[in-house]
This record gives sequence, C-alpha cells and structure tokens, in this order.
Amino acid sequence: MGTIASYATEVALPATGTWSNPGRGGAQADIVITAPEDGVPLLFVEIDNCFESAQVLAAQIDKYMRFCQRKVKDVDGKERPMWRTRWWVPDGRTATSRTRRCYSSSTGSVRATPTPSSRSWPS
Repeated sequence: MGTIASYATEVALPATGTWSNPGRGGAQADIVITAPEDGVPLLFVEIDNCFESAQVLAAQIDKYMRFCQRKVKDVDGKERPMWRTRWWVPDGRTATSRTRRCYSSSTGSVRATPTPSSRSWPS
C-alpha cells in the first residue's frame, strides 16, 4: 500500500502546542500511512507488543481522538482540524465520509492452533 514515502514513524500528534513544539497530552503515532491512491487518505497505527495495559492503550486512543478533534487556524485564516493542515483529503471526501473501526491485535498469549472465532474480524 502506497510507496516508501507514504510511511512515517514516531509522528507527534499534538493535543496542545504546535507541530514543531508539541505540548503535553498528545499522542505519538508509531506509524502514519498516507496512501490516498490506495483508498487510505490517513491511517494512524499504534503498535503494542503486550507491554502496555488495556488502560494505557485506551488512554492512547483517547489522545488520538483529542488530536483528531483539535481545530486550528490554517494559513488562510480558516479554522479546520489540525490534521488537515498537514495531510490532505482527496476531492469529494470528508473526514467523516468513511469511518474505520479500531482493531487491536497482540502477539502475547496466542494459541498455537487458531480457532474459527480467532480467524474472523469482530463485528
């Protein structure tokens, strides 16, 4: 999906502050993928190798949500979501025109033989 230039790692997503000087309380995406030509205008990836508790992961998702809801004035003086000042959305699409679910996967305590329910996505 995308090209090597479509990927960035350890990207600060400031809930406060600026892109160059993020404040406290923001998220840091392990991977950011931008591949609108493949139908993925923007994807944040959080990777956990079973070292973080469910509470810590839930707090990180909350930080992503706060970042996505944050609005700032762009160079044209119009207020818009901060993420839109860095990443674009293809013509005819809006931030809410397509919603993806948040899935979690881990490498710990995995069964050697997958069960039918472990092979399917949650509904």
